[in-house]
Amino acid sequence: MATRWAGRAPGPCSSVSHLPWAWANWPKAGALEPLRTTAELVARRARTVAGERDALTRRLRSLGLDVTDSEANVLWVAAPGLDGPALHEALAGSQIAVMAGTRLGDREHVRITVHDARASDRLVRALEPLVRGA
Repeated sequence: MATRWAGRAPGPCSSVSHLPWAWANWPKAGALEPLRTTAELVARRARTVAGERDALTRRLRSLGLDVTDSEANVLWVAAPGLDGPALHEALAGSQIAVMAGTRLGDREHVRITVHDARASDRLVRALEPLVRGA
C-alpha cells in the first residue's frame, strides 16, 4: 500500500496546515521580495539611462548622424555615407557591439544600446573618424 503524502509532512508535525507558513507561498515571496527591495535601484537606473540616452542622442546628432527619437534604452542610428552593415563592422573593429539593422529589415541603421557615460564616450570616439572619413 502506497503512502499518501499530499498535504502531509513527515515527522512530529504530520499536517502542513500546522506549519506557521505555507509551502506554496515561498516561490511567490521569493519573486516579490526583489521587487519590493529594489524599486529605488530600478528607478535610479531608469533615470540614469534616460539622461544618458538624451546626452548621447545630442552627441551623435552633433556628429551628423541620424538618430531617431527614443524613449527606450536603445537608439536607432544611421550614418550618412555608411550603410548599417558597414557601420556595424567598423564599430565591431573597435570592440563596440551594436546590432545591425539588417536583422530587423533595415540596411541603413544600427541599434545602439545606451549604457553609461563611459560607454558613450567610447562609442563617440570610435564614431568620430568613421563619420569624418565617410
